[in-house]
Amino acid sequence: MIGNIANQAIIRWEILPGLPGEEVIPKYFHVRHPTPWTEGLVVRFRRSNGSDWVGNFQGRRDRKAKIIVWREANSVVVITDGNLYIVDADNPANYVAGDPQLLVGHVMLDDKGRALFVAASTIILAFGCDRTLLWTSSGVGGYDAQFHTIANGVLILDVEEELGGKRKIVRLSATTGERM
Repeated sequence: MIGNIANQAIIRWEILPGLPGEEVIPKYFHVRHPTPWTEGLVVRFRRSNGSDWVGNFQGRRDRKAKIIVWREANSVVVITDGNLYIVDADNPANYVAGDPQLLVGHVMLDDKGRALFVAASTIILAFGCDRTLLWTSSGVGGYDAQFHTIANGVLILDVEEELGGKRKIVRLSATTGERM
């Protein structure tokens, strides 16, 4: 929860019970269908210089929401209601949102923080520090992909062979997404 990002490091975040009053104007984050009047997951991000900003992320409030401070990319990663947002910590208007049909469940940074891996059921995506998509792999050979670990350039996943079935280990190249 503590990060050291650039000059305005995000040092803390908290999920709020709802939109704040007039103290801070929230920034709205949406996946494809902008509806800024809808309240979703509301998060306050505090910077090291004492300033903060509030994000309102599309979707319902989700107790399983995941928020990661990605220091090397000067970003925060938010997953709520299956939606993915990768937000520039200094300029929240600069963000990447995943396709709403992906239903993102898991994310993992590589050991040096240079790549973010995103699991969305049968698809794995990799993003670079500039928040651009590096590769997409749909060849995981199963469902409900979950990250296990990354070592020596190999991304190790745990997937269901069939929906609701036994799980197996799958290996992908961390640099290309190709199955190994």
